[in-house]
Amino acid sequence: MFLIAIVFPWYYEYNKLQQQTTSVQFFYLITRAPCDSGLCFQNSEYEFWDFDSSTKMERFVFGISLFFVILALGVAIKVATFISTFGSYMSALFSLISFLTFFCITPAIRYEALQCTEGPCNNFGGSTDNRAWGPSVGFYACAAGFLFMLVASIVDFTLNTEDDELLDDDLLPTKISLSSSPSINSKSEQKLAVDEQTRLLFLDASRGGIKPPTGIKGQNAVL
Repeated sequence: MFLIAIVFPWYYEYNKLQQQTTSVQFFYLITRAPCDSGLCFQNSEYEFWDFDSSTKMERFVFGISLFFVILALGVAIKVATFISTFGSYMSALFSLISFLTFFCITPAIRYEALQCTEGPCNNFGGSTDNRAWGPSVGFYACAAGFLFMLVASIVDFTLNTEDDELLDDDLLPTKISLSSSPSINSKSEQKLAVDEQTRLLFLDASRGGIKPPTGIKGQNAVL
């Protein structure tokens, strides 16, 4: 989803009289209009969006949104490669910032417009008798990516919590027996004994081809 958000336009404006659509991304503009002859279905023109002072605020909003969606994509790739709950949170956060930032495109257009009566300078999306405007494919792809990473974060957090609870239940009898053992008196000795039991659990899990449970804290928890 984030790759689609990076590649595809985020905003469009449709001229109903000329039947012409202009779609905008940070780097380029796409203009689509009906063909003058019946030999083609649609006439499309691609051009780079020139950097100039008349659209600097619009470009700034597009640039911030693009920057954070690229960060979201990078973190999402890392999450897919190395399972990370924290990475899921950060990817969702970056995509949310990108999504919310783009709503500033309306005041940015208003700031740069010579005169503002109706259209993108007043509303984020809408339609009149002469034209229509609003967010495009890239914007919705960013929103979909945010929802996906949010759900992934919640599911990952839930699974990790369940693993921690199961592990605590497995270690509880060991902790009770160690605390009641007359041969182990000090707290430091009890802690070392619990760490040793944790190490043995990891060894048993690795030998049996079972993924060791996460969330273990102790001196010997990491082998």
